[in-house]
Amino acid sequence: MMDGGRGQVNICLQVLQELGLNIPVCGMVKDDSHNTRGLYFNNEELDIKKSSEEFKLITNIQDETHNFAINYH
Repeated sequence: MMDGGRGQVNICLQVLQELGLNIPVCGMVKDDSHNTRGLYFNNEELDIKKSSEEFKLITNIQDETHNFAINYH
């Protein structure tokens, strides 16, 4: 899972292909306020209901990743 959309996912998949690796990759699709609204997977944007457990998990992963990056720097 990447904190990025279509462009980042496609670059990642290209690099993985060049390395001969077959790893599924998805990206977090953001709205205009930089809030996650869905996932980009297999050339498709998947909407996720904000009240779902899946959305809560993705949000927690995103928050922890940002916290780690901020604390690291």
